[in-house]
Amino acid sequence: MKRCLQTLFKIVISGVNLSSEFKMTDTMHSNQVSDVICSVGEGGTVVINGTISGEDKNENFLIAEDLKEYFLRLFSLFGVSCRIKKFEIDTATDYLTAQIEISPPKATVDGSKINAQTANVASQYFDPHKSALYHNLVESNNSIDMLHRFRSLFSAFDSLSPKNIQGHIDYHALKAGYAAEIAVRYQGIFISRYIDIVNEFCNANLEDVRANKNYSTLLKNSKQRLGNTSLIDEEVAFYLLKCIQVIRNKVNHGDFSGLNRKIISGSYELLLPIVQKMFCD
Repeated sequence: MKRCLQTLFKIVISGVNLSSEFKMTDTMHSNQVSDVICSVGEGGTVVINGTISGEDKNENFLIAEDLKEYFLRLFSLFGVSCRIKKFEIDTATDYLTAQIEISPPKATVDGSKINAQTANVASQYFDPHKSALYHNLVESNNSIDMLHRFRSLFSAFDSLSPKNIQGHIDYHALKAGYAAEIAVRYQGIFISRYIDIVNEFCNANLEDVRANKNYSTLLKNSKQRLGNTSLIDEEVAFYLLKCIQVIRNKVNHGDFSGLNRKIISGSYELLLPIVQKMFCD
């Protein structure tokens, strides 16, 4: 008879605005992981408790290590700057702390939304292509280097985006969905934050030399036409995404003219909602 040793684990992940406690329906190593309860922690954290039932303590430790990565991938779909703040099993604890450089708005997520993704994240865990995408998503949350965060996030965005006949990102296909995501995410106290980032883009002289278009100017004109009726429409959304593309191109070529830390972090912040949606769709 195969021996079974039970180990309790506790993982605390920051950057998640969970609305209420729920029981998770699926995980990695689902035959050996049970009773996974996610509860609301302090300071925008989610506390995950559960039981691992493996052959011995070594196997349970390896399963727990997989669960750390799994939960980071899962909650990076919904949170901002997600990090493992605490990891406890029978022996060691592991505290991973770092300064959070930006504080964009986080979507409030409930158990039904998370459970809708658990099986997808689990089934894609060993898929090389999907694992690379999740790695970029997690890197965009974890890295202290804002440039690395932005590059990692844009890499995932590029891979997940629809392409036009030339093989480039089809921003026309994305603009409606992007406008809707930004409108939902930036409300109340976050409206001024959004306006501040957009104004930075408008003043940054973000020019696509090959297309002979200045997307800062086009964004500014589009924003003025919109007036005070709304924060964003499809045209503004299109030019925002084009500005982010130009910023990414400049960063990749080492051209930082017109760029500053606020523009880089703002690009990351405004790109995150649509990337999370793409992962979940």
